Amino acid sequence: LPISAIHLLAGYGLTFLVARRLGIGPVLAALVGLTYVFSGPVLVMARCWHSFSVLAAFIPLFALFVDQLRTGPVTWRWPVALGVALGAYYHSGFPQLFVLGCGLLLIHAAALAAFGLVPRQRLIWLVPALAFGAAISIPVFYQQWRLSREMSLSDPGGGDGIGGNLLAMLLPYPFVQGTLPNAWGSLNLQWGGHFYYFGTVLLIAFLAAVASSGRKLFGGGPHTADRNTSARLQLALAVPAVVAFLLALGESGGLWWLMGLLPVGLRNNPFRAMPWFVFFA
Repeated sequence: LPISAIHLLAGYGLTFLVARRLGIGPVLAALVGLTYVFSGPVLVMARCWHSFSVLAAFIPLFALFVDQLRTGPVTWRWPVALGVALGAYYHSGFPQLFVLGCGLLLIHAAALAAFGLVPRQRLIWLVPALAFGAAISIPVFYQQWRLSREMSLSDPGGGDGIGGNLLAMLLPYPFVQGTLPNAWGSLNLQWGGHFYYFGTVLLIAFLAAVASSGRKLFGGGPHTADRNTSARLQLALAVPAVVAFLLALGESGGLWWLMGLLPVGLRNNPFRAMPWFVFFA
């Protein structure tokens, strides 16, 4: 419990910093941080498995690193610090979280570059950072690789996506009674939908912001530099949110087959991508 509390507190502080860097006022930035660390996916998974509590801190930490690419300049200290963070993240002990975290970190950076918010040549700094993180991860990775060689690669390593509980993301119990992924649980099952929920108004606001940003950027009407930058930044943040959501849907989302290219231990239970969706949304 004390370690999880530290992770939640760090996650709140780091999310607050990310929000402030994006130009959000202090009151709303505090709301962003509280919404994230008290969201269903973060709290429920952290409660059920200690390895998942690290997500509260590492997801906003990596977003902070990526945002530094946007504001620049970047020196050699940036890949060293990110490499250390990636190595520590792997040593939290759950390889699937590492794959999801690295993948969405890269998608976040690529989206910023695609919308013209990060010079593409600056992305090269990710190469030494990932290499350094991999080097720190090797001692644990090697042991896990040796153990995983005896696992059957024919095992689909599946698990449920969140497709059957989309209404539980929009409305809480008792308005909607969702179920925990994989039909887990044996008591108080009526509250299973809490896993998916992070605020009705906030989910609607995310969808409205994406639509509004797209209209500002691609629609008609006058365009100012500030308006364009704000719209491009919102859409760049929406890209990893949408990718995480599609992964969380599992096979019905159309992206889970990519995880199927990985060894068994790295591709099970799509719902584990939910904390990333909540954070970026």
